[in-house]
Amino acid sequence: MVGGVIRLRTLYINGKVAIDGKLNKTSILVENGFFTKIAPEIKPESPYETIDIGGMTVIPGLFDIHTHGAAGFDFNMASIEGMHVIMDFYLHNGLTSVLPTVMTDDIFTMTEQLKKIAILARSFPAIRGVNLEGPFLSPAHKGAMPEKFILEPDYELFQKLQKASNNMIRLITVAPETKGALDFIEQVVKDGVTVSLGHSGASYDVTMEAIKRGARSFTHAFNAMQPFNHHNPGIVGAMLASDNYAEMILDGKHLDPNTVKMLVKIKGDKLLVITDSIMATGISDGHFHLGKAEIIVKNGDARMASDNSRAGSTVNPFKAMMNFCKFTGLSVEKASAYMSTHQAHLLGFDDCIGQIKEGCRADFLLIEDCRLACTYVGGIRI
Repeated sequence: MVGGVIRLRTLYINGKVAIDGKLNKTSILVENGFFTKIAPEIKPESPYETIDIGGMTVIPGLFDIHTHGAAGFDFNMASIEGMHVIMDFYLHNGLTSVLPTVMTDDIFTMTEQLKKIAILARSFPAIRGVNLEGPFLSPAHKGAMPEKFILEPDYELFQKLQKASNNMIRLITVAPETKGALDFIEQVVKDGVTVSLGHSGASYDVTMEAIKRGARSFTHAFNAMQPFNHHNPGIVGAMLASDNYAEMILDGKHLDPNTVKMLVKIKGDKLLVITDSIMATGISDGHFHLGKAEIIVKNGDARMASDNSRAGSTVNPFKAMMNFCKFTGLSVEKASAYMSTHQAHLLGFDDCIGQIKEGCRADFLLIEDCRLACTYVGGIRI
């Protein structure tokens, strides 16, 4: 759980604060969990506590929209107590907003785990919703998803899953070439759910039609997708040509650093750093599970025991962002937006999280010498 003491009114001074991709030497006033004033010099009228940041860098808290677990627990398998352990791990590794991700599984398991996450969210305001990765995917591009649980898009089934989650499903991955997928996308978008395209071998035209129907993002770019061909650009070509967002797994294994740099040049601010982390994250190598699949981790690389294909990552949130800095050469104040502001834009949280801005929740990190010093969630220090 979140530690520390709630400060109703705290003034932070002498910080180098990331605002719009630039570092500003400025002061920050936090009141009741929100940024209420950001200026070079602040003198609140009411009593307040002053904390000298001592020249540390201040960036928005990180937002991971695609993560299956960490610290020995998996959202498809964990009890509520186990999910508490996952959330503690996230918070201590710079994550202040998250979409716990439930992957393709038997419907009973998916339903029960969604119910647990809805309960979990009462204790953790960092939970901004749920990411449903499947089950409406392409068997030919299943990745680590169990093929026997993959289904054709079914809006009534989705509604049942949404009800189980207490209407917390905010993001869903769909393969647009599957039967009924385009109509399904249109329906869930009308419900306010963001659709991401992935686990797919869709043609360029079908993918673009899915975008017209309202799909706004792509799930883990290049992974579990039909590869690009200059005669048949397919879903990857549509991802690169469109204005849609695209996720990047920043563990240094799913994407070559030069591919990451290429994506930045092509897609710019429509990129999202994710971890796609699994239960092995934060633990040494060994045998684990991703949902019902058996996973073997060697040297931090997670592979399916069945066919040795890659299955999620073991990178923690802060490390993922620092990898992004390393691969691209971007400064931390610029890179942080790719794991905070962009996610907030995609999911419609622009006015409340994802940036250090008056009126936004006081979710921020203090960084010293490229190391995470501490995390604040709603003005509460971890």
